[in-house]
Amino acid sequence: MKNFITRLWEALFPIPAVSAREAFLLRALLAAALFWFFPPVVQWKSQPSPVGLAHWMDLTWLSHPGVFPVYRAMFFGLLLLYASGFALPVTLPLMTLVHILPPTLHNSQGFTYHGNQIMSLTLVGLSVMTLWFALAGRKGPCMTSGPGASALVLGVVAAESVLLWFGEKSFSLGNLCGHLYPGGSAFAIGCGNVLLFMPVFLVLAAVPAFLTRTWSEDGAPVAEVRSWTLVTAQFVIASAYLISVFSKFIRSDGMWLINSYYVALDFVKTLRQNYYSGLDPQFAVDPPGYIVTMMQHPVLTAAFFDIGVALEAFMIFAVGHRKWAFAFGASLIFMHCTIAKIMNLFFPTHVAMLAIFWVLPAILGRTSAGREPAAN
Repeated sequence: MKNFITRLWEALFPIPAVSAREAFLLRALLAAALFWFFPPVVQWKSQPSPVGLAHWMDLTWLSHPGVFPVYRAMFFGLLLLYASGFALPVTLPLMTLVHILPPTLHNSQGFTYHGNQIMSLTLVGLSVMTLWFALAGRKGPCMTSGPGASALVLGVVAAESVLLWFGEKSFSLGNLCGHLYPGGSAFAIGCGNVLLFMPVFLVLAAVPAFLTRTWSEDGAPVAEVRSWTLVTAQFVIASAYLISVFSKFIRSDGMWLINSYYVALDFVKTLRQNYYSGLDPQFAVDPPGYIVTMMQHPVLTAAFFDIGVALEAFMIFAVGHRKWAFAFGASLIFMHCTIAKIMNLFFPTHVAMLAIFWVLPAILGRTSAGREPAAN
């Protein structure tokens, strides 16, 4: 019976083999996404409704003159150290803390913004996992070969973080395409910004990674940590969506699946709210034809939205399976894009996390040594 349960568990939740280069790319892309969505300024000088860590500390020091630029530069340095794999049991928890504090101050203003939630949860999960392995003596990429090499890495990262901060402040690294093609559409400029920014960040992250040799490091303990990093990230992301499923059913007394066709009406409500909030003429229009069609066919509309809930509910069973993770990740990205079109409600951080930890591993598993081991 024990062997049967063990085999069933391994079949449901396998631990995929992850190569050093794949692990570097996943870390570097996560770091790039964190850089992309990190707030440019902090302007809140009080915390009238403290949440989370704000219950125990005053975070308004982030808004003091000259503080946040230094804070950002320090965060950029931690991102590059994390991407390189340098001292992860120290770097990752620090990076997580630095990432969480500004949104905590934001949410302490009396309203809640969920844009950073999935990123913060993933970082907390990765921090706990990394510390667990470190305390158990099974460390992953941690240090370079000696103090001199470590000092060199820290010096390079410090220089690169200052360069990132200066470049972002002076040239808006996140809007390179907007400067080159100012007349393009918002969607085209956004895609161009990502395509131009990613290689720049990957090159910067590759320099300390080369010095630490983490993209070629081998050995059973290191490989185990790499595999569990991917599984942990996928599990946290799937759990965040599962919480969304439970909240839908709890807040609707179990009627969400039946009443989901009302989501189409939310678009009309949002359209009207946008108009009456500022009397902007662009919102003084009738709902698009596809919204009217959805309201006229409630059964089909409910089925469409219920499929999305099913994806959120069952994606946790795709954790560790590269092909199934790709299928669920790509489907959920399509769902987010569809909701953005229908309701003008987009969660770019969710799309970024799905792309990095759910869609990309299936591609990297074919092009790198990080293939899933054969089933026993």
